[in-house]
This record gives sequence, C-alpha cells and structure tokens, in this order.
Amino acid sequence: MAKNDNNIEKSRNYDYNFDAYAGNLEAKKRWQERAAKGLHNEVVVPNDADEEDLKYITAYEEWIRDGKPVD
Repeated sequence: MAKNDNNIEKSRNYDYNFDAYAGNLEAKKRWQERAAKGLHNEVVVPNDADEEDLKYITAYEEWIRDGKPVD
C-alpha cells in the first residue's frame, strides 16, 4: 500500500462501495454529463501508485463508467 511522507499507511475503504459517498455520486454525474456531450473524461493514476492503489482505481473507473444513472 502506498505510504505518505510520514511512512503512515493511507486509510482506504476496502469494500469499494462508491455509492456511499455523495462526492463520488456527484463525480459520476459530471462524468456522465461530459460523456453525453462527447467531452474527454479521465481517471488520474498517481505516479507512486502501487498494486493496491491500482486495484482501487480500476474498480472506481469500472464503477464510474458502468452507465447506470445517478439518482
């Protein structure tokens, strides 16, 4: 797992329940609005991402691109 400058492990939500956080739902809604207009979207991967980070980011990207509408 990636560590910060103090060598303390980053906290992480391992259940990958992206719907539980309102900020994720807002991001997904913006993503869908931009995609409908044909605009570019991307999920940024940090340079220091490790295997755990990549699993999380991959799961997030799959969720944000799943096409299910945000209520």
